[in-house]
Amino acid sequence: MLRGYQHKGYSFVLRLIPLLMTSYELGFGSYLLCADKNLIAGRFLISLGSITFALFCVVATSMRQIEGFARVWYFPALAYSFALGVCIWAIVILARSKAESAVVSGHMALGAGMIALCVSTIALTSRHFLHIAANNLHRADSSDIDPKSYTRRGVLLLTSIPACVSLCGFIYAIYSMALPEVSEKLGGHALVAQSFVCLSLTFIVYVLARQMNNTFLKRFKWRFSVYVIINGLINIVWGVCVLCLRTRAFTTPGFGMIALGLVCISISGKAHRVVGSWKGVSELAYFAAYFPVFAGLCGLFLSIILFSTAISHPFCLDAAYAVSGLAAVCVAIYGIVAIPAVDPASF
Repeated sequence: MLRGYQHKGYSFVLRLIPLLMTSYELGFGSYLLCADKNLIAGRFLISLGSITFALFCVVATSMRQIEGFARVWYFPALAYSFALGVCIWAIVILARSKAESAVVSGHMALGAGMIALCVSTIALTSRHFLHIAANNLHRADSSDIDPKSYTRRGVLLLTSIPACVSLCGFIYAIYSMALPEVSEKLGGHALVAQSFVCLSLTFIVYVLARQMNNTFLKRFKWRFSVYVIINGLINIVWGVCVLCLRTRAFTTPGFGMIALGLVCISISGKAHRVVGSWKGVSELAYFAAYFPVFAGLCGLFLSIILFSTAISHPFCLDAAYAVSGLAAVCVAIYGIVAIPAVDPASF
């Protein structure tokens, strides 16, 4: 059992992790954009800052409720504001120039903003975070709707937000990949991988909302966790195929797709955590907290290899920057996976 001061320290650390990653994304991205004049990597890293900031808002929304604060609506509002700002910025980039750097960076920034919108929806859903622990105390398979939480229509409405975002991402990505310009194809490949991440976050929103209104039954238990893993594997396999079958120009989106697959694996840790903790704790629920750590280390090692390779093969440099930024996102995801969701009495 954690005492009060221990819990506050734990809460501080969980919030600090995504904030540090946000500082890294914004600081390094601004340096690349302004000092190094690297438009693709700089814009992408800055846009990734919206994801890590939204992850901070998820942690803050949940942990502040455990600490006894009832008014946490401003965290989702801040997350949505940053995410929408990045999406608008990406649309302006795409609309103002047809240069390869603008098209590729515009697609990548747009995808990051869309992921941030989906993460912001998790923050919005988490306004009733304490209801998960309260409903979890009822070990029977009762599916009586919690009147203080979301209605069935509310669950569908929340889930429809990331679902529509991912659908729009898939449609635009397929359209871009069908165009003859190489730059459009590059951006389309990056965006389709990011859309799979949005789809994974859709499952997280659905599971959380149904647990909050006490309608998530055991027969659903591991289905959505498997879906998230499948999304990650699709990204990784697709990325490997792009690297093997496409030209050197596809190096950055190829490695980016692999790193986005690692992001999905990190997200699956959240799915395994909340699903495995529902009315009967699974050992996997505790082990799942290490999924983002494992994925982040893999991304870090991959980025180190790419930075080393870029010394003799400069075309790998943008890929190294992208993978390092996505590895930071994996580390930030640890903050939401490690949120305690099983035993409310421990606090």
